[in-house]
Amino acid sequence: YFTTFMNAEKNGYDWVPELANTKPQAVNPDENNMATTWEFPIKTDVKYSTNSEIASRAAFNGRTVEAEDYITPFKLLLTKKNDYARGAEMASTDTGAIVGASTYYEASADGFNAEAWESVGVKVYEKEEGSGQYWFKYSFTEPTTQFYSMYYITSNLYQPIPQDFLDLVGIENYLG
Repeated sequence: YFTTFMNAEKNGYDWVPELANTKPQAVNPDENNMATTWEFPIKTDVKYSTNSEIASRAAFNGRTVEAEDYITPFKLLLTKKNDYARGAEMASTDTGAIVGASTYYEASADGFNAEAWESVGVKVYEKEEGSGQYWFKYSFTEPTTQFYSMYYITSNLYQPIPQDFLDLVGIENYLG
């Protein structure tokens, strides 16, 4: 969602929105500007590029990213049956843990669990109905600063991806 560049002084980094439109905004800030819940508007005007010459995969090139594609990687990673280390890490009770991720992880040993997923603190929603502007909202188990809210949520593993592409390349359909 964010990328970093060396700052002008060459002694640190500037965080720059990449798939986000802005830096995260605290939803429930405390007196120290820390919060458990953060949100930012997401880009849905970007296009996929698979870098594949296989026709069925290349068919996704140029497809516009949809809002739901931002949630797909979290469902994939957090589903225990898939046995991804990053999912187990996000489901931990350590700093940076996502609300409800631990409970969902344990409830998904047999595959995606729609009922348990409802309590996971990662959502995409349309800020104003009909606006076409979608927001990514996420909640941690502990309050964090804006910096750590970006740090914990930024990974190439969390990039939006359509479920039908995962189905095509043979990653088990975790929704079924």
